[in-house]
Amino acid sequence: MAMETPSTTSNPSNPSTGASRIKIVALEARFGPIPDFDTFKGEFDIDTAIYDQTVRDDLEVLNERLRDAEIAIICTMPMTAATLAPEVTPNLRAISISAAGTDHVDLEYCRKRGIRVLNSPRANTETVAEHAIALFFAARRAIVQTHIQTVHDQWPKKKTLVTSLRGKNDALPLGLKEETVGIVGYGGVGKHIAKLCTGLGMTVLIADRKSSTTTETQGTAPTSNGSNAMTRCSFTQILQSCTVIFVAIPRLPSTMNMISASEFAMMSSRAVLVNVSRGGIVNESDLLVALRERQIAGAATDVFLVEPAWTENSVLVKALAEEETTVDGEKLPLVVTPHAAWYSEVTMGNLTKDAERNVVGWLRGNPPPENVVV
Repeated sequence: MAMETPSTTSNPSNPSTGASRIKIVALEARFGPIPDFDTFKGEFDIDTAIYDQTVRDDLEVLNERLRDAEIAIICTMPMTAATLAPEVTPNLRAISISAAGTDHVDLEYCRKRGIRVLNSPRANTETVAEHAIALFFAARRAIVQTHIQTVHDQWPKKKTLVTSLRGKNDALPLGLKEETVGIVGYGGVGKHIAKLCTGLGMTVLIADRKSSTTTETQGTAPTSNGSNAMTRCSFTQILQSCTVIFVAIPRLPSTMNMISASEFAMMSSRAVLVNVSRGGIVNESDLLVALRERQIAGAATDVFLVEPAWTENSVLVKALAEEETTVDGEKLPLVVTPHAAWYSEVTMGNLTKDAERNVVGWLRGNPPPENVVV
């Protein structure tokens, strides 16, 4: 396979500092602009190789591009032990992830080798939360399903399409004041979802860890009833009592298949599930069954177990492509987007700033502590 020629920038040697040349390799510039490290000319002697994209399943090309790198800037590129091995990347000392998620990097191997790993935990917080709200509305109001039916002339044929908004036993869609929101994962994204939902007049509950059964009140953002406390409930209570559940937690061994058949069985038939975290946290096969059988009212996901998702590797995409329906013959109440919740002008600006802060901070010996993973 022919190697893509990178765009490169480099600073001439700086005799006054005696600094050795530092090789930075950016593997996925297509996901966002790479900082102009030339602005630090004189302080560091930096050579930057920028690749628009790197094929993730071509280990030979990946390893060749990283062979001389001291710093790697990535987004979604898997960094496994095979690539992180000293004989493959002998000079690698730091990895800057232009994303919040770190599950694609072997952190334990980096820790053993002394490779610093930094991420961008807050760059896309607002945008992902806003996308989550958009997915909720699309799922609750059957926007995609009725759009398709409308442009395929089903309105005059069926006389009305509002039946597509109904749930099990012909339940009508709820209004915002009647919705009870459960947020699973109360990090940056979860907090902003809570803020937006509260502003919309929805009642908001925060899920405790799945292993906990306690209920407590914490002082955070105000709820829709005007109090200054956000109610924290057990994970089971969230499943049983909420009409909307947002999932916004990291993908870890302990969170894989966190919501599966047994959890769907606890949910209200009026519940809408929205996943903007990572694929695999919600079991895709069990979700499909829950939607087919009308165990829940609907779902929306921006993430998949295998990405890019398509009909050959995702039961959800395949079901939509084959126009599967529910037990009562309605279009499958599922909305999907291609891991695009993070994408916005604001996010791009934040990612670029964080990449610069991570790299330059590490070179100076004081990386931003809030971005340090390993």
